Amino acid sequence: MTHVTVRRALVAFSTGLLVLAFVFALSVNRPAPAPAAAPADVPAVDGREAFDRHCAACHDVDYVVEYLRAAPDAEAGRRALAQLLERHGDAPTADNAAIVAFVSRQVSANTSRKGFSIRQAGWP
Repeated sequence: MTHVTVRRALVAFSTGLLVLAFVFALSVNRPAPAPAAAPADVPAVDGREAFDRHCAACHDVDYVVEYLRAAPDAEAGRRALAQLLERHGDAPTADNAAIVAFVSRQVSANTSRKGFSIRQAGWP
């Protein structure tokens, strides 16, 4: 009679292990869910917020706009501002790019201040 009990227990135990192995195999083969992508029309970093966080304590946005206006051309101004931010600021690269884009948009929106010279902007 004991061998029948042992046999039944062994069959039940083996069946349980097979079920657990099957469940484990199903869970391992599932692909990981894809990370949610940010909508294309929402920028990763807001330039105005980045400027306020990293620059506004010491620099007025109008001064930085005039710095870009004093450049020989728009692209040279953006490059110079990006280099300045890399050397001078403490913002991450994504914030620097957002700041350059924000200030570049302000160039066309703001009117020029009187009395501002190219030397004040740092151009030779």
